Amino acid sequence: MCSTPEIFEKKLRFIEKYNPTKTVEAALSSSFDAALQRNPIYNKDASTFRRKEIKAFCSSELLRISRKYIDVVTVKEYENDILELQSLMNERYHAYFDENGFKISHSQKSLSVFLKIMWLIGKIKMPPLCPVDRTILIAAGEKNPDAWTSVNSMPEYRKHIRILKHAARNHKCPNLACWEIYHFKVEDK
Repeated sequence: MCSTPEIFEKKLRFIEKYNPTKTVEAALSSSFDAALQRNPIYNKDASTFRRKEIKAFCSSELLRISRKYIDVVTVKEYENDILELQSLMNERYHAYFDENGFKISHSQKSLSVFLKIMWLIGKIKMPPLCPVDRTILIAAGEKNPDAWTSVNSMPEYRKHIRILKHAARNHKCPNLACWEIYHFKVEDK
């Protein structure tokens, strides 16, 4: 399924929409923005300057973490990377986040979107999992999925991954990253 002409076309459409320059910098910016798009994080003390600093720090950590993905990475390593990013962000910037901090939902989304784009522009191997959000859970057949933005534990995260893996198996797709790109709807604007 991952090497069909239809998948190739969907990959191209995604890159044309979200990273037409095919740069790492654009991938970093897109990934952090995606994590916060429907999942606000900042408290009243987070000035514009501080928000830019936080985004720059998260970007540097995403870049550092992603270096190991030039080789195949296990799901366990991927999950550890989600937890590491969450911990680093909260340790350094908790004073500027709301009471829930940088949640698993923020960490997973920023890391997985970055890895997805890096894979699609040919910089890394296919990631072991895919970005998880309400839209892709609905594509997996969930009628009324739990609010993705509230996810803040690995058991909650894994529950959503199980739903996606089940959908991927039903479509005879061996990898969630491939299944997700097939089902991701690139909106025309």
